[in-house]
Amino acid sequence: MTATTENLITTKNPNGFALPGITLESRQVLHELLVDNHEKHHIFFNEKQFHNHIPHQLMAAAALGSSPDTLRKIYKLHSAYQRPQMPVKYDINESNLADYVLKEDAYSSYLAFFDKQFKSMTVREIFDKYATIEPIYDGLFGGLYHPLIHFCYGVEFDNKLVMAEGLAMAAIQQQDPGFRVVEIFEMENLQLESKSIPEILDAIRNDQEIQRAVPYSEPMKFKTLGNNDTATKKLLKRTSHWHVAADAQDIDAKFKELFQTVVDLYAASQRHGKPYQLDFFLMHLLTSILFVYVLLPHLSLENQAKVVKVHFVKAAQWFVTRGSPKIDRSVVYAHKSTAPHTENPWFAVWNMSVENMDLHVVKVIRSLSKADELFAQDGDDYYVKAAQMTVETTIVDDPVKHDVWGRNPIGFDEAWK
Repeated sequence: MTATTENLITTKNPNGFALPGITLESRQVLHELLVDNHEKHHIFFNEKQFHNHIPHQLMAAAALGSSPDTLRKIYKLHSAYQRPQMPVKYDINESNLADYVLKEDAYSSYLAFFDKQFKSMTVREIFDKYATIEPIYDGLFGGLYHPLIHFCYGVEFDNKLVMAEGLAMAAIQQQDPGFRVVEIFEMENLQLESKSIPEILDAIRNDQEIQRAVPYSEPMKFKTLGNNDTATKKLLKRTSHWHVAADAQDIDAKFKELFQTVVDLYAASQRHGKPYQLDFFLMHLLTSILFVYVLLPHLSLENQAKVVKVHFVKAAQWFVTRGSPKIDRSVVYAHKSTAPHTENPWFAVWNMSVENMDLHVVKVIRSLSKADELFAQDGDDYYVKAAQMTVETTIVDDPVKHDVWGRNPIGFDEAWK
């Protein structure tokens, strides 16, 4: 596919986050690498359905001003372990679209179908027609939100190839254990008393039936929780106290409450006097929330409310599996940065993030940058300190060999001993 200025990515999405200064050459190189990945690589790089993150890191790094050489370096490092794209196996069309969901060998077939369909469709048309199909909707929020993240990278940067990859991934993503998306919507019929997210998380943390379902000693906590019918139903009912009306003002307020909560769960779940353990799973709550913000303007009010609600319920599920950590913002405020001094501390953070070859660091920094833009009061350094914690904790020579993210469930006292 030949690159022209018309089909290069745009970084002008007001709900995304990008710095000025991305060059035409960087945009051209990014386009070439995204096309190469689209044509050559499967969406999962192993049989465990670990996700191909190449477009994520490339687009995030480009948005913060990465040079063409840095983009090529990222691609070379992370393309080395990808699985090759499979030949198209099934002739997928409108009438049999749902027949191949959850089949991993159907990825290239869904991709070919969506590539063709998306060319003349708007994001809203794509979402309404395809993303709301029940198994695909579940898949969109499954797998630690990866299909949602991937699809919405395409939305943010107006790239239909990446959108098609994301929705094809959602179609074949193994379903998370526990409740389905439709059950979340059905619980609204109970019309339970309205509560805030902090109130709900406190109630979950103090619910012994839910907590007993995922003891510290259990290695597969997410699966174990999902397979515990009693605990899952209690969790679903707890989260049903948080209502999102199909009203622009309520959606905005509830989204902001959710965004600030996932920042806290990621950054303020640390403990004073202990080395940071930036949780791999809670980190994805943060990286994905930016893409909810990116997606919302393209949806009807009804679908906006549903997307915000589903993200919260899935976040609550992950919250439980990480030991229901307590939030203490003072740990973040107490951080003493070791980053190089710049007049604006964000400058050092952005530079360190694009130089970091880890797949997730630059994504975290973009989400925190957007949070700072939306929520920080004048003089409040909470979000930049969370960003400094991230870039200063994740420095390693080879992120492929050395995982920089914490895997201990940090809500448990045992994780800090």
